[in-house]
Amino acid sequence: ATASASDGKELEIDKEAGSSRSDATKKSQTDPERPRCLYDIYTHSGDGRYSVGLTDGVVAADMYPRKNDGSLDTDAQTFESNFNGMQTIRQANFPQELCEKGLSICLETAEASVEMDRKKILNFVSGNINAQEDDEPPETHASYTYINNLLRSKFAIAAYRRRLEEGKDVENVRNALSEAPIEDLQLSFHGTRQFKEEAPLFTKSLPTSLKRIDLKFTMQLFKTSAEFAKGFGRLQRLESFKLNCSTCTLTSCTDLWEEIAKLGKLRDLDLNFSYNQYMSSIDGLGKAIVELGELRFLKLNFSQCSNITSIEELLNGIVMFQRGKYDTSLRLLDLNFKSSGLSEESRKRFIEGLCSATIPFKPTRIHLNFEPEFQLQSVTNIDDLNKALRSSRCPCEECVVS
Repeated sequence: ATASASDGKELEIDKEAGSSRSDATKKSQTDPERPRCLYDIYTHSGDGRYSVGLTDGVVAADMYPRKNDGSLDTDAQTFESNFNGMQTIRQANFPQELCEKGLSICLETAEASVEMDRKKILNFVSGNINAQEDDEPPETHASYTYINNLLRSKFAIAAYRRRLEEGKDVENVRNALSEAPIEDLQLSFHGTRQFKEEAPLFTKSLPTSLKRIDLKFTMQLFKTSAEFAKGFGRLQRLESFKLNCSTCTLTSCTDLWEEIAKLGKLRDLDLNFSYNQYMSSIDGLGKAIVELGELRFLKLNFSQCSNITSIEELLNGIVMFQRGKYDTSLRLLDLNFKSSGLSEESRKRFIEGLCSATIPFKPTRIHLNFEPEFQLQSVTNIDDLNKALRSSRCPCEECVVS
């Protein structure tokens, strides 16, 4: 089943299958004045016991667990960080033989049950809206290429992880992804051991049309970010970058910081490197942040990284960004260094450094987490931060870590 939103209003698609969204007001990638369509395709298992679909974004079935009767438990606690992983797993069940056909889909050579309908569709797609019923559509057109690449990418994204895990060749999948005219990508390779060798090719194949990416590279045996980061800097249109590398074996992310520094349009940076116990330094990240003139939301998670003992370079980068050449200010600063190797003195210097950066450091929200008993959930400006710290001192009465 397919559905589209042509009037910009809320749209529900196959609610029984858990595919309800209200993002139909997003603009078309080809026409900024036209709301974009939602492309969904569903089929059923060979025995007809269940349906499986490729959906344009996360759906309810990716957000909630199922009860014993098969219905969604919408009262259960959920975590947004798991959504794209669940979508990847769900879509991996889409029949691979159909994905293979989808990777070579060709609109201009497709058949229709009624020849007149085929001509009408192709004439409409090619912009020949005044064509008569018997007018032959053009044999080639830029719109054919656009739609072919868009549809092929849907099947490529669905097939990528499963093909890797089955040891199959993914070159045609990678090629389809590289030519995709898409702005959003959510994909998880959680625990896929074959991804370690594929990672550098995957990153270099990401289409430059992307504006928002949410990638999950968790539980991988990476040693340094050089194994997966090269190529992110090509994505010059990128506005939101979410990368989860939790529970890896990373020792250094220097290459990733260098790639991030090239993303001049980035507004939202969300990095999760929790449980990377071999990582001893994040130097270079602060320097990268200074280069992100459009940055508004910064969220960093290095919890359980017990070998990280200094974050002064990060502090210097944040302060320089706030005082730098850009007339901008962070709206959100969310830092998590819970159970890291930071000493009380290091934490104290970091907090004091933030408090001293009063011009023009006034983010809408600050969330700092260094230890379980010292969490500052939210403040609205630097003055409130000072007050909160003074009232939330460590029991030892010496440190002011929050």
